[in-house]
Amino acid sequence: MIRRLIGVLFSGLGSRASVFAMNVVLMHKLPGVEAFGAFSFAMAFITTLPRFVTLGWPVILPRLLAEGQRADDPARCRGAILTSLSVAAIGGIAAAVSLNLLPQSVKESMGGNFTVLLVSLSIPVLAVRRVWFRALIGYGKSAVALFLDNGFVASILAVVFVYAGRVSLNDVYSWHLGLVLLSSVLMATMARQFTHSSRSFKPLIDKTWWSAAIATTWAEGAALLLANISVFTLGVLKLEEQLGLFSAGSRICLALAIFPTLVSTAYESGFAKSMANSNLIEAKSAFKHSMLMSSIIAVPVFVLIATFPSPILYYSCGPEYVSAAAILQILAVGQLVNALTGPVTSFLVCCKLEAVVQRTAALVCIASVFLSYFAIIQHGAIGAAIVASAGIAILNLWRLAAVIVFLQESSDATT
Repeated sequence: MIRRLIGVLFSGLGSRASVFAMNVVLMHKLPGVEAFGAFSFAMAFITTLPRFVTLGWPVILPRLLAEGQRADDPARCRGAILTSLSVAAIGGIAAAVSLNLLPQSVKESMGGNFTVLLVSLSIPVLAVRRVWFRALIGYGKSAVALFLDNGFVASILAVVFVYAGRVSLNDVYSWHLGLVLLSSVLMATMARQFTHSSRSFKPLIDKTWWSAAIATTWAEGAALLLANISVFTLGVLKLEEQLGLFSAGSRICLALAIFPTLVSTAYESGFAKSMANSNLIEAKSAFKHSMLMSSIIAVPVFVLIATFPSPILYYSCGPEYVSAAAILQILAVGQLVNALTGPVTSFLVCCKLEAVVQRTAALVCIASVFLSYFAIIQHGAIGAAIVASAGIAILNLWRLAAVIVFLQESSDATT
């Protein structure tokens, strides 16, 4: 487990460093804070929609693969992957068509009709790629999956735009679409080597699995939705400058958000295998260890961000973004709580508590939608940051409480 964690940390840190570098380059290359706000508005659709249109199948895929491997049934593993791919492809295409039917005013906030077309084409590709990404995690190839998921695309984009002159939004989306397609093909090639021995497959038509998958849709998209509710609201209200400042703070917070994500990726297949073997003691120990690792790494980064927000924004984003210092500090608090609570969502899914994940996400997201609107009207990007940070903190604390209750009840039942 330690060796896997080290591999995931190195790969994940390189991947997120590439994403951070790409965002920094774009802040300097795009013409102003407003343009970066429009970019962030479009990227909110690109990152959020693929998580929902897959109906949660990528979330439970590592668990399905763990059970198929335990039963030595490659046809079942192949069927789990093919079922997930089918749902992702159909949902992605439907989302792409729907995106092009948005009101013209919303399209203009994203950059225009052609920009929306490029963005919509990325959605089915990203939905399918998400399945291959989770399949690689299920087969224990988390480090490779992390690199191909974001690092591969972001590192090439960063290099390309460093040597380019002033770039347009359509340049960014065109390159992004091509590289995402390439990374999806590479992921598929890697994942297929684990199932090539079986040409047969068992499609998953069991209602229990479909219910579990749909319930975990919120697990897949809740964190992103919470982060992007404010982005959507600022974009729809056409507050481009405020959106640019909020997005700058969010991008810097990637340095803090990376650690719980990486720890979750490293431990998830272990959670799934422990629960598939009904080894509650091993799963409990792994969860405690994952919380500790996430906290040890994230706390120093939080102290750095909270103490020196203005210099960080000045040197990484540029002088026009220094006014986002308070936004950055507020968002960092929510990400600190996210790190301290550990990979609660992954653990709940592996324990077959998808209903808890769905209920907590639904209630927090619904509350955030209403609160975000009123907070932005009154306080602009500062209000958006408060709602986003509070939502992430409340969601993770609620789920941690559910994990504690589950472990206690399970321990009592075995004694």
